[in-house]
Amino acid sequence: MSRIWVRVVKRHRALRETAAPCARDEVEERLRDVCREFDIPSPMWLDKQRGELERFGATAFARDNFFEPIDFDRLELHYLPDDGVTRRSRDPRNDFSDPFG
Repeated sequence: MSRIWVRVVKRHRALRETAAPCARDEVEERLRDVCREFDIPSPMWLDKQRGELERFGATAFARDNFFEPIDFDRLELHYLPDDGVTRRSRDPRNDFSDPFG
């Protein structure tokens, strides 16, 4: 199943992060669930965020996307589709197989 990855960022550091199972049409609802879990206010979705999520699979919410005051700089959201393909690095430096076997 696809997932969303949510990070709370302050001064370029991740304060909290989580991944939650999510279908493509449930992203806004799952983000509300994660915000409840993190005990932070839910952001206001604008056309900008919906467009970025559709185009790039990621978006961010800044202070001006929240009705309540927040104590972090931004909330990042990444949609991770499950297309059944296992991804592996093609960089030989990441090949940890036995060189003598």
